[in-house]
Amino acid sequence: MAASPNFFKDIWKRVVFFFPSQLVLIHLKKNQALLLFWLFLFGSISGNILKKYGAHNLFLYPEYLGEVNFLSHFVTGFAFGGFTMAYFISSYILNGDRFPILATLGKPFAKYCLNSFIIPLSFFTYYTITLYNYQVLQQLDTPLEVITRLIGLFGGVFLFIFLTLAYFLNTNKSFQKLFGDFQLKKRPQGERPMQNVYSKPERWYSYLSRAKEWNVVTYLHSPTKIKLARDIAHYDTKMLKTVFAQNHVNASIFEILLILSIIFFSFYRETAIFMLPAAASVILILTMILMLASAIYSWLKGWSTLLFIIILFSYNYLSQNPDFTFKSYAYGLSYDREPAKYSNEEIEKYAYDSTKIDEDKENTRKILENWKIHNSGSDQNKPKLVLLNCSGGGLRATMWTFRVLQHLDSISNDEFFNQTQFITGSSGGMLGAAYYRELYRQRFSDSSIDLNDEKYVNKISTDLLNTVILNLSLHDWLLRLRKFSYKGEFYTKDRGYAFEQQLNENTNGVLDRTIGDYNAEEKLAKIPMFLLSPTITNDGRKLNIASQPVSYLSQPLSGSTSQKLIGSVDYRQLFHNQNPDNLSFLSALRMNATFFYILPNVALPTEPMTEVIDAGIRDNYGFTNTLHYINTFEDWILENTSGIVIVQIRDRFKETEIDEKPVRSLFQSFLRPIEAVSKNYLNIQNFQHDEMFGYLSPELKKQIHVVEFNLLRNTSDEISLSWHLTKKEKLRIKSAIYSDYNKEQTERIKNLLYQNGEAPQ
Repeated sequence: MAASPNFFKDIWKRVVFFFPSQLVLIHLKKNQALLLFWLFLFGSISGNILKKYGAHNLFLYPEYLGEVNFLSHFVTGFAFGGFTMAYFISSYILNGDRFPILATLGKPFAKYCLNSFIIPLSFFTYYTITLYNYQVLQQLDTPLEVITRLIGLFGGVFLFIFLTLAYFLNTNKSFQKLFGDFQLKKRPQGERPMQNVYSKPERWYSYLSRAKEWNVVTYLHSPTKIKLARDIAHYDTKMLKTVFAQNHVNASIFEILLILSIIFFSFYRETAIFMLPAAASVILILTMILMLASAIYSWLKGWSTLLFIIILFSYNYLSQNPDFTFKSYAYGLSYDREPAKYSNEEIEKYAYDSTKIDEDKENTRKILENWKIHNSGSDQNKPKLVLLNCSGGGLRATMWTFRVLQHLDSISNDEFFNQTQFITGSSGGMLGAAYYRELYRQRFSDSSIDLNDEKYVNKISTDLLNTVILNLSLHDWLLRLRKFSYKGEFYTKDRGYAFEQQLNENTNGVLDRTIGDYNAEEKLAKIPMFLLSPTITNDGRKLNIASQPVSYLSQPLSGSTSQKLIGSVDYRQLFHNQNPDNLSFLSALRMNATFFYILPNVALPTEPMTEVIDAGIRDNYGFTNTLHYINTFEDWILENTSGIVIVQIRDRFKETEIDEKPVRSLFQSFLRPIEAVSKNYLNIQNFQHDEMFGYLSPELKKQIHVVEFNLLRNTSDEISLSWHLTKKEKLRIKSAIYSDYNKEQTERIKNLLYQNGEAPQ
């Protein structure tokens, strides 16, 4: 017997008007902003968003209290549970009253959550598979370890969901709870219902629910049971909407309490137990935004958009007032004294102060003479002057720089660094060089320090991103009320402070010094000179920060008759009244490594106010500083050395990658100009460096040898450019020194610095 057409029609309706399917459709039609949160999480985990900066690492390998284990995943899962419930609550507030069937069911909010499973389940399925593969293949962990962590992750998710549902099941009211068993008789079509005079008086919140209804034929009654939706035509529409209004108000109260809890929690972020995994911090901020928006919408409905616009423009207006502007500071500098004048006239005065420049040159010549004494052997041969350039590149550059220095000292009987006289560069590379230099300095008084010990390269490569993201998520966008004292000055805490504290902790406090603390030992040439050159955002000049006075590096190079622009400013000249020697060395390193948005721009005590960012914006390798230094002391170098060896420690090969995809989509073509600048700015610097090298005197060029140690080529499997490294990435960095190319460079070092290619014994 053939099935009737009505049978297939009924089946079709039950599938199409299945409540979970309808919820997905309503999000696609009306709640696209809600879906953006999930798209962001999908994109972050898949590596389609900020993969270059290691964003996916935060979600796929969460770290808590310095460990990646069951607990770190449980905490991350608890945060994910909060986000999932925020999504359910927001969706319920936005769409609940579009489905009147809910009001007639027991535990309406719980039923709504159950039927909203499609998007969260899809996400967690994808997250589980990606996390498992990542930890097994990239972090080289065992399957059992990963499964244990996944149990922790989902334990956290379900615990938060359970606690939240317990609250709503005890506070939300269904139709039966509000109105008992009273129901109006089903009314004939076209007749207006009589007012229900037996129900409770109209509540103040009944006006909150206004929405067009969506049809539902079937719904999930339990995870394993599907039911037909009952007919609701005989229910008073006004009474149904009252149920939703009560639920919405209840949900918004819960959201506000949770938001206040997160804000309260942010004040204790420096307590170890509250230093959450970075992924959990990001999820919390997403949760807060989601809940705040839905809470406001539940109260104001259509007026909420106007309120957000007013808040946005008000915040923008207030931010122009110094009293409402948050600044990040260079710790140690005085911001209470009269600010330094920053103008073209003042900068020119410093750059052409011949008396000061001559004094600084003489000071450096004395340092060079001391260096010569330390490096003159019994054979009376002139030593080669070693100058070190360290590229930027986040934690990968930090670890790579330290690893190369370890290697070069190990193959030279610890003589390579002794022969190094000048270090400059940008960002992460200078962190690695600074740590190595400090350990080298301490070894004079502590012979137990073995610079080749692997524990040191492990320390300097420890995560720095987690604490930065935590502070960015839970503190920096709120009122910055917490302060601390350093060298008698008070400063507000922010993610820049958190970065310094984490770096200090990772290195056991050895870098917790001031710029002035290195002055004496640099003068004696016991340790190399160290130049940091962050970029001033106001005009693009470099700010040359060093323990020694180096005003000569701000003097324009001779050789051109045209008007010369002054490309850098001497830190000690500019801030001579702001206690320049008190500047924290950690702050100086941070200023040199302030990459956009990850770390805040550092405000300086000048009039007008100036800010500095990453040195790599002007020179990612420090090569221009090195050439300027060589040019300044050309006569001394030619007379007292047998040549110059510039060792460049680069996080990528010096080669140009040609775009092989000239045909682009419309969106790609639109973004092409921005992409071209961001992608090629390092190539542009390399071209400029080669051109500048050509301007040196022929006699000097003959004496210069450039040796490059490169970490990686441009590949699809790049090591992330962030302050976090995976185990696999660390292994790649450690082993990169043994690549064929770097082996060749090692032999070049031996042949250039030591007779017969053999290091002194």
